[in-house]
Amino acid sequence: MQTMSTGPVTLVYSWGSLVLTDTQRNPGELQTEPFQSTEAAVQRACEIIDDPNVFNMFITDERAEPPRRVILNPLQLRTECQTRKRQPR
Repeated sequence: MQTMSTGPVTLVYSWGSLVLTDTQRNPGELQTEPFQSTEAAVQRACEIIDDPNVFNMFITDERAEPPRRVILNPLQLRTECQTRKRQPR
């Protein structure tokens, strides 16, 4: 993984789908988790990425003025977690 920011960063995701369907009557809730480093945020993301209630996860750089810059988008984050799962421990 390329280090895009040393921190602080925020892991952002929705807990539950934000799109309402016939079976889902309540929208998901946006979650934010602050971290002091990108590495810590990625580790947390990899812990929860396969949970069926987690959607649209990304990491933002909190050093910039709003609007915050996305440093790892959902596809990049999923790719990074898949790479880490394949690596021997």
